[in-house]
Amino acid sequence: AAYEKEVAKLHAISEATHVHEDTLNSISAEGNLRKAELQVISNELSKVDKATKHAEEAIRAEEAAMAADESKAAQYCSLEALEEAGGFSTRTVEQLSGLISSLQETVDRDEQRKGTTLEEVERNCIAQERKVRRGRDALARAKTPFLKIQRGLDMRSKLLQRNALEISKEVNLRFLENMRCKGHTGRINVDYEAQSLDMQVRMNATIVGKEATKVTDTKSLSGGERSYSTLAFVLALGSQLDSPFRAMDEFDIFMDAINRRVSLKQLMKFAEDNPNMQFIFITPTTSP
Repeated sequence: AAYEKEVAKLHAISEATHVHEDTLNSISAEGNLRKAELQVISNELSKVDKATKHAEEAIRAEEAAMAADESKAAQYCSLEALEEAGGFSTRTVEQLSGLISSLQETVDRDEQRKGTTLEEVERNCIAQERKVRRGRDALARAKTPFLKIQRGLDMRSKLLQRNALEISKEVNLRFLENMRCKGHTGRINVDYEAQSLDMQVRMNATIVGKEATKVTDTKSLSGGERSYSTLAFVLALGSQLDSPFRAMDEFDIFMDAINRRVSLKQLMKFAEDNPNMQFIFITPTTSP
């Protein structure tokens, strides 16, 4: 009985082993089928990859050809000029070719009529543009020193105007001081734009007990008063001059003794205040 049980177990194990072998064979067959399918898919992918590379190469070649065509077209008409002309044309190639031929015939007729070619005109135009650029560069270089000179002139003009105003003020002040030495007052008004000089004199304006007299006409002055006013004015102008020599001839010929004495005193004081100058005074009268 024990033996039979063991034999039954062996038969059961053997049957189970056959069943598993059949299952493994089935799985193996299924795997081989899947491998064959994967190989087919791999082959298809290789074909697709080759086709993709070929298409990319074709696209790159087409792009290069388009770039070359655009470069050639730009030699005749730039994109900016094309946009200004209204953009791309809707005409056919044949229509555009006919238009080009017509324009070329027009160019040929113009060249024959004018005795020159379009290429020569373009070369002359380029040469003229170069000359214009050189001229502009030369003008720019010439402007630099000119602008410096102009700025210098403007600065000197402003300085001249300021100095002229200061000189007129100083002459007026010196004239007033010189006139006060004789008891008079006076004013010098200088108008540089009108190129005029106005002298106003008030006689005896600082002398107590005497009535001041405003003079509007030098003819109303006596000879001595006129000579003294002239001397006062000359001394006021002389204070603004840099000449190392000063000479006065017969300045007191119409003066009385008092005016002569005051005038000589003023001249001596002016000479003492300017020790670097030389003075020559000529008078027919006897100097005090």
